Amino acid sequence: PRNLQALRRVERRDKPQVVHTWTLGGAAGAPVVPPRMPTIFKHELLQSFSLTVFAKEPLARRTSVSDLADFLTDRIVACCVARRLNKRERPNPPFSGVEFDFSDAPSEGCVVSTFIVYADAASWEPAVQRALQELHVLAAHGLAAAEVGAMKRAILADSRLRAQQSWAASVEQLALLMEADALGHTFTEPSHYDLALHLAAEAVDEERVNRRLCDLVAHIVQFGEAGAPAPAATVVCMPTPGGDGVVADPALGAKVLELLRS
Repeated sequence: PRNLQALRRVERRDKPQVVHTWTLGGAAGAPVVPPRMPTIFKHELLQSFSLTVFAKEPLARRTSVSDLADFLTDRIVACCVARRLNKRERPNPPFSGVEFDFSDAPSEGCVVSTFIVYADAASWEPAVQRALQELHVLAAHGLAAAEVGAMKRAILADSRLRAQQSWAASVEQLALLMEADALGHTFTEPSHYDLALHLAAEAVDEERVNRRLCDLVAHIVQFGEAGAPAPAATVVCMPTPGGDGVVADPALGAKVLELLRS
């Protein structure tokens, strides 16, 4: 039989081990990485402008009710922030959409946070500015108790509905099982998961959610400040006639950095 280490060296040489630069939740005393210039991608087939700010956090295994409480807190933050960002500017928002998510990424081997602003290429600056303003307001004042309570009830109701289903697709269950095994989570059938989630929900309140909210958006609202966490990556996609990939555009990159710092 071939040596396992030699096998990894030969057959995985095209996929070297990823060395993560943590934005959130890294080891204490880890050096603070300054913000990097955004990656600019231009292509003629793009339909609109988009700005994506990525952050990375180490994976946290879910093996107890306490772990589920942390997970539920993250889901409430992600759902409430995304809803607030898109609802506040209605009916005439300057952007076509804003997304905020925070979830496990098995393929990346970490937790990935994404903040995405979509806008028309001709008016992307006010769109980004308005979305960032609302995010700053959220960080400063937090989510209301009614918002947190409503989202928690919605998540628990969805869990209860899944638990009451008489059957589940085997492909879906297999995908969940494989993900749980890869990430070190405890896999349970829906009814047991629902009971554990309802127990975990008792420890999740407005204060806990807003404290976590501040942590999850710190790399954006404190962008460029001394000692503040820096995004893992910032990517700008711009529709451009004749564009065909990643390009150097110092002027556009500087303008994006200026908006993030403002």
